[in-house]
Amino acid sequence: MKNSIAKLLVIFSFSFLMTGLLYAEFNPNGGENGEFWQQNTTRTIKWDTSYFHNTVNLYLWNMTSATFTTIDTSVQASLGEYDWVIPDDHPTGFNFRVKIEQTDSALEQFSETFFPIYEGGSPHSEVAEKPNGKEIFFIYPNPTTGTTTIKYYVSRPTQVSIMLCNTIGNYQRSIINEYKHTGEYQFELNSSNISSGVYFIIYKQESGGIIETRKMQLIR
Repeated sequence: MKNSIAKLLVIFSFSFLMTGLLYAEFNPNGGENGEFWQQNTTRTIKWDTSYFHNTVNLYLWNMTSATFTTIDTSVQASLGEYDWVIPDDHPTGFNFRVKIEQTDSALEQFSETFFPIYEGGSPHSEVAEKPNGKEIFFIYPNPTTGTTTIKYYVSRPTQVSIMLCNTIGNYQRSIINEYKHTGEYQFELNSSNISSGVYFIIYKQESGGIIETRKMQLIR
C-alpha cells in the first residue's frame, strides 16, 4: 500500500504525467510534440513532496542490462525536483525508467513508462536545423486506424533512418534507412499488418545528430 500511494512525476519536454495510483501516460497523448532525453543535456525529475519526506535517492533503471545507475543520493525531498545532467558517455537505448526512494523508509516509486536516451552532440542542434515555421518530423492521422502519413524535412544531405518501436523499446521494423538530399519528404506507412496498440516512430538524421520521436496510437 505504501508503494501504491507514492507518485513520481518525471518532466522532460515529452512529459510523464502521473495521475491516480500507479498510473502514467505520455502527455500530450498524441505524441505530436514528442521529444527525447539525450546525452549531455539537463532534464528535470520532479516528485510529490506530500508523499516523500526528509531525503530521497534517485536512480535510473536500464531494463536492457537489468542494472541501476545512481543519479544522486540524499537529495532534500522538500525541493520536489532535481536537475540531472545526463553524462555524454551515458548508455543509450529505449528501456529506461526513473526510480525514487525515500532514504529512511521503504517508500519508492518508478516512472511507469519507459523512455529513450539517445546519443549526444550539440544539445541544441535539432533546433538550429529546423526551417522557420516547419515541423522537422510529423505524422498524421494520430491516432490512426490504417495508413499513417509520415512527413519529414532533411536539413542537409545525410543518411536518414525511421524505425518503429513498441512502448518498451523493442524494435518492430525499419521504415526508412537511406541517403536523402535536402528537402521535404513524405511516406505512407501501411499499418494493416501491425497489431493495435501504442508505438514510437523514431526519426534520425546522421548529420547534426538530429533525433525526433513521435508516439503513434493504432486503433482497430
